[in-house]
Amino acid sequence: MNFPIQSTASDLTLLSAIQLHHSIRDIAKILILVHDSILFELPKENVKLVVAPILHTMQTLPGKYLKTDMPFIADIEIGTNWGNLEKYKEGKE
Repeated sequence: MNFPIQSTASDLTLLSAIQLHHSIRDIAKILILVHDSILFELPKENVKLVVAPILHTMQTLPGKYLKTDMPFIADIEIGTNWGNLEKYKEGKE
């Protein structure tokens, strides 16, 4: 029953990753996609540079492909490894 929803979310994440790869590849590297998440590796000083493009892409691309005005919410977590990620807060990199 969940397949259509999960498959669509996965496809939209992949499309977002492709677009982000082209736009931020000089400052961040995509490591892996997991369901509806994209894991990036980048220097700490580049965090502020990638937050806006990542949020914009992840929140607007689904609406374009699905032709809907429904909002899509994305959040960013940062950390030195996957086990200690914290929600991104402006000014706390």
